Amino acid sequence: MRKKSRGRGAGPQTATGATFGSLEKIPWWHLLLVAALAFACYAQTVRYGFVYDDDLQLVRNPRIRSFSSVGPAFGENFWAFKSPDYFTNYYRPLHTVTYMFGYALGGLSPAPFHAINVCLHALASLAVYWLGWVLFERARIALWGGLLFAAHPMHTENVAWIAGVTDLGCGLFFFVSLASYVRCRSGGDHARIWLGASLLSFLAALLFKEMALTLPFLVVVLDLAALPEARRASGASRLKAWASFGLVLLLYLALRIHALGVFSRTQTPIPLTKLDRLLTTLLFVGRYLQKLIIPVGHNAYYVFRPFLNLAPAQWIPPLLTLLATSAFVCLCLRKEKKLLFLAGWMVITLAPVLSFGSVGQNVFTERYLYIPSLGLCLLVPALADRYLRGHARKPAVYVACGALAVLAFLTLRRNPVWRDNQALYKATIEASPDAAQMHNNLGVAYYHEGNLPAAREEFQAALDANARAFNPYDRDRYASLLGLGGLHYVEGEAADAVNCAEAAVKLRPDLPDAYQALGAVMGGLGRYSEAEKLLRRALEIDPLDPMARLNMGNIHIIRGNLAAAEIEFRKAIDADPRSPDPRVALAALFDRMNRSSEAIYVLKEVLAMDPHNPPALRLLQQISSDPPRR
Repeated sequence: MRKKSRGRGAGPQTATGATFGSLEKIPWWHLLLVAALAFACYAQTVRYGFVYDDDLQLVRNPRIRSFSSVGPAFGENFWAFKSPDYFTNYYRPLHTVTYMFGYALGGLSPAPFHAINVCLHALASLAVYWLGWVLFERARIALWGGLLFAAHPMHTENVAWIAGVTDLGCGLFFFVSLASYVRCRSGGDHARIWLGASLLSFLAALLFKEMALTLPFLVVVLDLAALPEARRASGASRLKAWASFGLVLLLYLALRIHALGVFSRTQTPIPLTKLDRLLTTLLFVGRYLQKLIIPVGHNAYYVFRPFLNLAPAQWIPPLLTLLATSAFVCLCLRKEKKLLFLAGWMVITLAPVLSFGSVGQNVFTERYLYIPSLGLCLLVPALADRYLRGHARKPAVYVACGALAVLAFLTLRRNPVWRDNQALYKATIEASPDAAQMHNNLGVAYYHEGNLPAAREEFQAALDANARAFNPYDRDRYASLLGLGGLHYVEGEAADAVNCAEAAVKLRPDLPDAYQALGAVMGGLGRYSEAEKLLRRALEIDPLDPMARLNMGNIHIIRGNLAAAEIEFRKAIDADPRSPDPRVALAALFDRMNRSSEAIYVLKEVLAMDPHNPPALRLLQQISSDPPRR
C-alpha cells in the first residue's frame, strides 16, 4: 500500500499524526499543566512587596504613571527619568511600558507588578513548550521542557523580583521568535506570516533587554545545522530571511544609538590582563552551567573576583563542569544536530553578559540564566527521548516527576527571600559576606526602623568589605559615608556628620545625595544660606530627589515663604509617593496656614499607607483637639 504524500503545504508530523501548521493540535491539557505549574511555583510572590531597586525603578519613577510617557521611554535610556544627564547602557523601553500597565492596574501597589511577572513567566514556559513542539515533533519533549522551565529554581530572581521583568519579557518574545521562525521554515501557505511574527517578536525581545542580540546568530545556526527543512531551502531564501533579521537589528541599533548616543559604554572598568580575562570568562561559563545543572546555593549578589585571585577550590569545580559538559557534547551530541544546537544555546545566549565592564557592578548574577536555561530544559527530555527505549521509559517518567517535585520545592523555598528588603539583604549577606552594597542596603533598612547600632555595624561592614574588594567601588564607599553621617546627625554629632558628608562630596561630586545630606545638617545648624545652596546643587543633579525637596520646603518655612514651601512639599510627594515624611510636612504646613480640612485629608492619606505612623497620629490628634481658628 502506498504511503499518502504529506503534500507541499503540510507541516511536520508528531508521533500522533498532528501537524504543527495549526496550534489547536497541541494537547490542551499539556498547556494547562505547564501554566498551572508556573503559577503554582510563584503564586505566593504576588503578596510580596517592593525590594532592592523596585523603590527607585517604580515608586520614584514618574514616567510609569501615565501612558503619555511612552514616547520618552523609546527616546531615552531607562534611568533618564532621574536626570537628563544620567547614563546607563539600558535601552529597554518595553520595560517602562510594562511598568505603565502595572501602575494602571493598581497604582503603586506591588501586587499587580508581581502578578504581571508571574503571568509573563507562565507565558514564557508555554513558549518553551511551543519551541520544543515545533523543533522536535515530539509532544513529550515539549511537555517536559515546558515543565522543567516553569519550575527551575534559577528563575526565582527573575519572577519574584519585580525588576526581573526585563528577562521575562525578553525571554517570552525570544522563544516566540525562534518558534515562529522554525514554523516558517516548515513551509506552507503561511510561511511569510510566521516570518513576520518572528521578526516582530525579535524586535520586542530587543526592546525588553539586550540579551536578544544573540537571536540572529541562533537563526543562522538553525538554518545551517539544525533544521532539515532549512537545509533543503535555497541559499537565496535563507539569505532573505537572515537579511530580514538584519534589518530589524539595524532598526533597533538606530533607536538605541539615538537614545544613548552610543551603542555601549564601559560602566564599571575592571583592570584585568588578557589571560585573566580569558580565564575568568571560562570560569563564569562553568559557574553558569553549574547553576543550571545543580540549582542550589542561590545568591542575589556575587562579589567579583577574577580567576587569578581565586583559590583552587573556587575555580576547580566550575572548570571541571565546563570540561565535562564540553566532553559530553563532543562525544555524545556531535551527530545530533538539534541536541547540539540546544547545548550551544546555553553558551551563545550568555555572550552579552560576559562583557564584564558593560553589565554594571553585579557582574555574575542568576537572573542572566533565564534565556540560556531553555537549552538545558529542552535538552534533558530530548536526550531521554533519544536514548531511552521500551521498558526504561516508565521508570524514567517516575524519576522525572520526582526531579520536577524537587525543583518546585527548591523554588518555593527560595521565593520568600524576595518578600521584603530585610529578608533579601540578610540572606544575601549570609551567602556573600563581602557584598558591600548589601551591607549598605541593610544598614539603611535598620536606620529606618530605628535600630541605629545595627545600622552602624552594617555601614562599617560595608566600608571594610569595599576596602577588601578586588575592584573597590566608589558608590559603595559613598553610600557608607552617607549612612554613617546620617547616624552621627541623629545622635547630635553634627561635626562628624559634616565630615562624612564632605568626604562623600569629595569622593563623588557628581552625585546628589551628599549635597542633600550636607544641606540638611547645615539647616539644622541654622546656616540656612549654605543649606539652600547645597540643596539647590543636589536638585540640579537630580530634580526628583525627594529629601532635597523636603528640606528646601523647610528652609522656605523658616524664611516665611509658605507658598514656596507648599510647592516643594508637593514635588517631594510626587517624587516619592509612598514616603510619609513629605505628606506629614505638608499637613503641618496646612495646619499652620489654617487649612485644617486639607491637613486632615493629607494625614488620612498617610495613615492609609501606615496606620501606626507616630508623627501623623500626633499631628492629627493635635488638629482635632485644637479649637477652630478664624
